Amino acid sequence: MSSPRSLLPLGGALLGAGVVLSLSARAAAEEAPAPSDVAGEESGRAPSALELSASLGPSVVFGEPANPAYTQSFDRVGVLAAFAVAYRSTYFLDPSLDVGYAALAEGESLLPDGPWGEGGLVEQQLATWVISPGVSTELWRFRVRLGIGLAVVSQTNTFRGDENSSTQLPISSQLVLGFKVLDNNLIRLDAEGRMVVIQGAAVNFASLGLSARFDVISFGQP
Repeated sequence: MSSPRSLLPLGGALLGAGVVLSLSARAAAEEAPAPSDVAGEESGRAPSALELSASLGPSVVFGEPANPAYTQSFDRVGVLAAFAVAYRSTYFLDPSLDVGYAALAEGESLLPDGPWGEGGLVEQQLATWVISPGVSTELWRFRVRLGIGLAVVSQTNTFRGDENSSTQLPISSQLVLGFKVLDNNLIRLDAEGRMVVIQGAAVNFASLGLSARFDVISFGQP
């Protein structure tokens, strides 16, 4: 299981790849200008496009460890890396698909001797994948996205050198609120807050990070 810190290079690579692709798309657009999108101009929105985004930021999981009486340490701060594809239309709602991985928590518990045998130190890690279709909309500099999908929640326990894990596949829902801090026609940067509720696994977490958005296919010239 990857630790939260090991995802930082991955998230940075996603954001870097987004910048490179957006610069390439912009250069191609300048070499072959297309007619203006009249509908997009009249509505005040950018022309329709296929948009990719990558997000990275710290996360905080809510709740308490399963056995607080035995818990020696518990770190509820992790990291979330997410990738999304959306069709930005000239209408009010934009369909999207969001895939994210969150390394949520890790801790250690000291189990006493008991009917189960000799006690010892148990190392635990909690992580989840979230696959969430949804819709988004923009109002001024704000962007709101709602999604309902599937989560893959995994918990790994290591005890006396033996590692075992369990996996659940509950339904998840999420609310994402972004505020556009930069838009230079090459890339859009949002300060982004996210709340994820995985009710079937009793796992709820929030994250606050940075999202980079860029167009890979444009259906009109802004």
